Amino acid sequence: YPHALADHNTAIRLDPNDARVYGDRAFTHLSMGNRNLALSDARMAIRLNPNIPQPHRIMSMILHADGNLPDALAALERIPDAKQGVRDALWQYFLRARTGQAGARDRLENEMSRFDVNSWPWAAVSLFLGRSEPDDVLRAASHRHPWIQRLYRCEAEFLVAQYWLTKRQQDMARRHFKAAINGCPAFLREHLLSRQELSRLSN
Repeated sequence: YPHALADHNTAIRLDPNDARVYGDRAFTHLSMGNRNLALSDARMAIRLNPNIPQPHRIMSMILHADGNLPDALAALERIPDAKQGVRDALWQYFLRARTGQAGARDRLENEMSRFDVNSWPWAAVSLFLGRSEPDDVLRAASHRHPWIQRLYRCEAEFLVAQYWLTKRQQDMARRHFKAAINGCPAFLREHLLSRQELSRLSN
């Protein structure tokens, strides 16, 4: 991370108006545990170019980690529709569900018409729509490449944990957050947020 941070700093000195570099540095700061610096860079990136998805996702991660779920949702909703992916729709769904918003499931179902039903993480979409079970999601998180398999399984554990939180099953959520922490590389948002969620559940 220190080498990446040095590269970002150099790039910003060369072009202080490059929103993407601020977004990249925000993610590096977040991975290093520098919450306030990550927040500052994400805000700068959004100020320079609000149409880039990454800074909004980083803002959402920070707010989610702080336990501010309504503002975490609002950050994701600011991503232009044309640049939102299936993961953005999934994350918006469970944030809506956990904050008690009516119509969250119907909205997810409507949004899914824009995405490929044969690709990962479609199994998780089916889970949140009530068409499959948590074990189906874990089985579907497979890939012939071991590294991608690890990333899919990590994401699956996190999403299943979120599913159990929407069902108010905290013991089951704890189990899967722990599995996500153990299986996810430290730089992934699923790892970072699983640690925060588990900490809150333990209080």
